[in-house]
Amino acid sequence: MIADIPGVIEGAAEGAGLGIQFLKHVSRTSLLLHVVDVAPMDDAIDPVEQVKTIERELKKFDAELSKRPRWLVFNKIDLIAEEDRDGHLKAMVKRLRWGRKPWFAVSAATGEGCDEVAKRAMAFIETEKRDAAEG
Repeated sequence: MIADIPGVIEGAAEGAGLGIQFLKHVSRTSLLLHVVDVAPMDDAIDPVEQVKTIERELKKFDAELSKRPRWLVFNKIDLIAEEDRDGHLKAMVKRLRWGRKPWFAVSAATGEGCDEVAKRAMAFIETEKRDAAEG
């Protein structure tokens, strides 16, 4: 199952906004792609803190859900100078203590990196289906 879930706000696990509805929907997925705008329009928004908020809300709602495979998809890389991208993204990965979990750099506007994410996600889903059928 693939689901597009709008941003989850702080307090979602306690019912803030439409949080519980969204989190129930997320609980039916086998892979979470967390899309993060690395060049937010508002300088007061910290993409790393947004990711941490999602992590906290997933854990509060369902500890098992927070352990589900989750990949970071850094969007809007076209808005960062090409020579600065790698350092910028690696700094975010380090702040998140993301470790060896998958992460991708994409631009929804230009399509850069999107094919790789789609292909890897499909491979993951196909493997999950095959493993479930065999098990």
